[in-house]
Amino acid sequence: MIATGGAESDCRCTVYTLAKVRLFAYRVPPIDNAVYVVADARGDALVIDPSFGEQEVLRTLRANGLRVLEILNTHGHIDHTYADAAVKAATQAPLAIHHLDAYRLSENASAGSPFFPTRQPRVEAERTLDEGDEMRLADLRLVVLHTPGHTQGSVCFHVPEESALFSGDTLFSSGLGRTDLPGGDPHAIVASLHRLLTLPDATVVYPGHGPRTTIGAERSWVEPLTAEGLIA
Repeated sequence: MIATGGAESDCRCTVYTLAKVRLFAYRVPPIDNAVYVVADARGDALVIDPSFGEQEVLRTLRANGLRVLEILNTHGHIDHTYADAAVKAATQAPLAIHHLDAYRLSENASAGSPFFPTRQPRVEAERTLDEGDEMRLADLRLVVLHTPGHTQGSVCFHVPEESALFSGDTLFSSGLGRTDLPGGDPHAIVASLHRLLTLPDATVVYPGHGPRTTIGAERSWVEPLTAEGLIA
């Protein structure tokens, strides 16, 4: 049973039909965050970065009869984690975040963010993630790639069987995540981006903001990127 409440949002959903799963992708205000629901044919689902999209997520789950196995955060910034508590309460699904960013969940609830007028509802993760951890959905593996730089605990979720990557705020279409916020590190994010170039060019990238892209489409600007260039 999925509990819902409040006004329904008018954000539109893009549904991608991949080889083994459906991917429901929302982009929600106020800063164009991407929210993803990955669902298999059995009705099991994973939610990636609920952001401010609790109504979009819960409406998708209810309309498609989906059961959430886990809620995943790519990192701990409040614009990606704000609706963790609401989605968790409605679905009773556990929450997972990299162990180096887990502290941000309580920090978001106590101190909030200078960029948003409200504090995040308090929430705790049942599982902390590390490099190489896996989540399972149908016959798929979502593999944790630790990609620090935007934050200490930033991760990407790689789905090799679908040639897909959920990149959070590490890699965008023609851009990368900020490194001037607490926990940011330009040297680390350049190393993380260069690591992502080891994936096949055909890998479709679903970022934390903005449109999807591919590894191949981003290769030309990532390859020569240096930390010194970011700092300058």
